[in-house]
Amino acid sequence: MKKIINLLLMLGVITLLFSITGQRVLADSPSYDITNVKVASHIQADGSLTIERKITYKFDSSARGVYYRQNLLKNQKLLNPQVEIINQGVTKAIINNSSGSNDTYQLSYKNGYQFKVFHKVKAGNRFTIVYRYKITNAIKNWQDTAELNFKIIGNGWETDLDHVEAEVIFPSKVSMLKAWAHGDLSGRIQVLPDKGRIIMTADNVAGDTGIEVHAIFPTSVTADNKNVSNEKRKQFILKQEKQLAEEANRRKKERDIF
Repeated sequence: MKKIINLLLMLGVITLLFSITGQRVLADSPSYDITNVKVASHIQADGSLTIERKITYKFDSSARGVYYRQNLLKNQKLLNPQVEIINQGVTKAIINNSSGSNDTYQLSYKNGYQFKVFHKVKAGNRFTIVYRYKITNAIKNWQDTAELNFKIIGNGWETDLDHVEAEVIFPSKVSMLKAWAHGDLSGRIQVLPDKGRIIMTADNVAGDTGIEVHAIFPTSVTADNKNVSNEKRKQFILKQEKQLAEEANRRKKERDIF
């Protein structure tokens, strides 16, 4: 679904501002679609996530680039950032510098990490930006379970997302893996312990909805994790998720009645 968003005036040139966190934008702006968002989050033994996030844009007017914002908790950091642009089947790695030159990016921190990607866009252009980075302290090891609670697709997009696929990938198969997705009621979640995967898909995701993944699994998966607690948590999570599932089913039934 095409939306019209506001323009950011940057160095006298009209640019597109894009955020996953609901950041406001200024002035008038171009029309564009986000046709596909694909996220792969790999679980690491130290409780971190390594992320690969691919966002495909289709523009109906010109812009100078895009913003992307990753909000994190106070005890989390974003490390080892890399950015690539895929345009007409050609992948190009771009560098982080302050020049503002075409096909470069800047990364800043202020209540979250913000990528500013400079890539000149004309009407009709379609391209994909790939973000890769590591998020520390993404998982907590309780006494009786490890817990991941992560908004894998943010809820501050200023346009709808035509198609979303988000995966959580474990190093190997995982016994006693349980997972839930929150956000878009029409989405689908597959929990595949034997493959060590959680797969979430949805179409036409509203920009203010997002998708959150909540999962529990044995602490042996993140044996090197320093983010730990001596408290038990598993039964609380199971009870909480049962209540949320009942509420989601009620809302879905209400939505389907007309």
